[in-house]
Amino acid sequence: MGYVETDDFEQALAAMEKTEVNGRWQAEMGEFFIGLDGRRPDEGMHVLSEYFHLD
Repeated sequence: MGYVETDDFEQALAAMEKTEVNGRWQAEMGEFFIGLDGRRPDEGMHVLSEYFHLD
């Protein structure tokens, strides 16, 4: 489970892709994700819709 707030999700993903720590995370976590069919863990995410918001 992950959580992120951003005005531009695609831009946030592109920026994350450029970080060295992201490459390490992909390599280490890949074995824990199922059904990726050769894709990286971050390519198998499911974005959930926001149903409620509490401030």
